[in-house]
Formats: sequence, structure tokens, C-alpha cells
Amino acid sequence: MIIAEIRMNEEETTAEKTAQQISKSTRTRTPTPRNATIRIANATKRMNDANKKVKAEKQHQQQTAAAYATSYYRLDYTDANNNSTKQTDLLWEWRKKRVNRTIYNNFFRNGIGTGLLKKNADRHGPVLDFVIAGFPKCGTTAMMRTLSSVTTMPSAMDVRTPIRKVVWYSYQSWPIEYGGNGKAVTGEDDNADADDAALWTYNKEKPLKGTKCPYYLESPDLNDIAEQLPKANLIVGIRHPVLWFQSFANMVRNMRNVRNA
Repeated sequence: MIIAEIRMNEEETTAEKTAQQISKSTRTRTPTPRNATIRIANATKRMNDANKKVKAEKQHQQQTAAAYATSYYRLDYTDANNNSTKQTDLLWEWRKKRVNRTIYNNFFRNGIGTGLLKKNADRHGPVLDFVIAGFPKCGTTAMMRTLSSVTTMPSAMDVRTPIRKVVWYSYQSWPIEYGGNGKAVTGEDDNADADDAALWTYNKEKPLKGTKCPYYLESPDLNDIAEQLPKANLIVGIRHPVLWFQSFANMVRNMRNVRNA
């Protein structure tokens, strides 16, 4: 009898513990109105923080774009009479100013617009706005065609020449050949005076200066750009390796077909 009573008491104690655990577990899993309110408040806070972060990033991008659009370049050059000129202009105004023989000549070490470029030749403002530097078969030609509508540059060929020659072409040859600075205004291709006016007249339809050579990234010219024209924007295209090889193979096959035709 005593043994049976002890076992019964043990069973009752075990049952009570099990009931308490079930009751505690039920209370833990069942959300109370207070817990639900706290969770809603936390979720709302996280959402507001995320919205604030997105808004701050957007505002930062707008401020950065506005700062670039209104960025200033310090013009400080010496004319033929050794008179120093200083003036602060907006970027778009600098693009008007640089189409000037005196400023152009000052890009070069000899001061007459030929030969080697000065180190940091664009310290007063960009000499070239952009350089499409690579890679081959990564859309560089399409980019060149698009940008040539607002740039005095060829629209369908690689310019495989040192960067100092590119600057010469951009200011001394391409403005006439590709309808840039003022040619549309003069309209006299065979007149030397008209050609000279075309070189040194700003044309708002083609205000940019740039070039395209998808081999610059693999040549020493990249070092020259960094040293002489650090303000030039480099445009680099990339592509999936398999698609690149496919495009390159198609180009080689087409070239062979043309040669064998």
C-alpha cells in the first residue's frame, strides 16, 4: 500500500509538471496584444530607417551630380606676351574657353601646340572629356557612334595613336573633318580662313572632345593619360568571357571571308 501510494504521488507530480510546461509553452507561443504592438513598432521603425537611408543616398547622388555640373576649373595661362590670365569658369564655360589657340598652345611643352604634352596639361580644365579605352568587342564602337553626335571625333574607327596626337587631332583636324567647331556656320570647306575659323569657334552641338582606342588599356599610353590628362574620363566596357570569345571568333571568321571573297 505504501509503495502504491508513493507511485501514485509520483505520477500526480509528473502530471502537474507536464501541465505546467504545456501551460508555460502555450503562454510563450501565444502573442499578447502588448507583444504584437512592440513588434509592429519595431517593424515600422526599421521601415522608416530604410526609407531615410534611401532618401539620404538619393540626396547625396543629386548633390554630387549638381556639384559636378557646377564644378569650377581655375584658368591660369600665359599668352604670347607673357601676360598671366586668371579666371574662374563653370565647366561648360571652360569648354567654350578651351577652343582658343592660346589656351590650346598652352597644353604643350613648347607652347606652340605641337610636340609633347605638359605634365598635368589639363590642370585648368579637361583637355579631353573622355577616352573610350577598352576592351575590344565590348561595345566600344557603339559607344563611339553615340558620343560622336556631340563630340568632334570619328564615328567608326579606332584612333591608334599616342594621346598627344589625339589632342592635336581633336583641336586641329577633327573640328573641320567631323563638323565640329563652327564648320556648319562658315560652310566654306575650301577656304583657309573659314577652316581656321572652324577650328577656333565653339559649336554647342558638338561641345565635347574625346577619342576611342580599345587598346589603350594594354599599352603604355594609359600611363601618359594618367600623367598628362588626369581629368579625362576613362570609359571601359566589360563583357562575359564566353560572349567575348564568341564575338571575337565571329569577327575573325568574317575577316577571313572578306579576304577570300
